[in-house]
Amino acid sequence: MNESFYPHSSRTLAEQRRTLAPEAGTNFQAFSTVVFKDGALPTKPGN
Repeated sequence: MNESFYPHSSRTLAEQRRTLAPEAGTNFQAFSTVVFKDGALPTKPGN
């Protein structure tokens, strides 16, 4: 079973995703901005 169940990422697929569900991409970007800003995540595990 060498074929992937999901399609490979491509520019066409990303554009199609943005066209069909723009709010999902916007929300994911907002989430990423908050989570990955400096100080948002602890530097040591368990904190």
